[in-house]
Amino acid sequence: MGKSDGGSSSSGHSKQGSVMRKMLSRGEFLTGLGAMALAPALVATKAKAVLSRKRWIMSGETFEHCIGGDSQLAAAMQGTICYVTNEGQSYGLRRIKSYYSRDLEEIKNMVYSGQVRAGENMTFPIENEDPQTPIEQQLELAYTCRRAAEVLHSVGATLITAPASNILDNLAPNYDGPQFQKMLELQVFAKCARHADGIDIQAQQSEQNVEVYEENVRKAAAQARNENPAVKVFAGLTTNSPKSRPDDYPTAREIYLAARAVKPVVDGYWMNVPPHRETGIRNPEIARKALRLFYGLEI
Repeated sequence: MGKSDGGSSSSGHSKQGSVMRKMLSRGEFLTGLGAMALAPALVATKAKAVLSRKRWIMSGETFEHCIGGDSQLAAAMQGTICYVTNEGQSYGLRRIKSYYSRDLEEIKNMVYSGQVRAGENMTFPIENEDPQTPIEQQLELAYTCRRAAEVLHSVGATLITAPASNILDNLAPNYDGPQFQKMLELQVFAKCARHADGIDIQAQQSEQNVEVYEENVRKAAAQARNENPAVKVFAGLTTNSPKSRPDDYPTAREIYLAARAVKPVVDGYWMNVPPHRETGIRNPEIARKALRLFYGLEI
């Protein structure tokens, strides 16, 4: 494609307060992610509270099962921001409608047709599997993510990118080493975070190996924030088995331990509940149990 990515003390306090209010209002309107995403220095005193309140990306089915079906969990998560794939009851959480697409052209069509509106979100997994992100979009990763952000921001919507390691099949077809190491070398997380409001680190294939999972998420998060200090970083979690061990399904505790390991370095998580590899049935109950552990409702 060949695209490039392109007076007095009291008076002073009053002016600072006015500027702060303007910045907070603008940040909340433009991003839907809250003022902390655009002006972290202004809210440093609230850092501890924000660190303890994580954001979640999940499907409507998972949200209804975990939150709608568990009043204790809903109470523990009051006020938490959740990006959910459909509209519905919030149960006291901040529910944001979040679309899902793997194709920049589809995202553009959804925005231009009026389907995506201000305050909503688009999660953009960039993957090399069916349905596939078009290869040219994978190869022009920085341009692809910049254009997605520009289009969504033009209507007041937000963008969370989610590059998968299988795009290395096209970015580095002859490479045969550790995938996250190569993604870091190719600046994949920097390119995907540069203009985005959030980025999901798809490290869930290693969630049962907490040490590897934590290292992958930590290094990817550092690269993303080094490129864009305002970006919100999510860590991928899954109820599915790794492709390399298709019969080894994670337990709720294993998912919880992975989430706990990266808690200091992420702003939230993407709770994936894909179909079981053999039965094709989704099991959000595992996700609910993991969430109960995360919020201290189970031991």
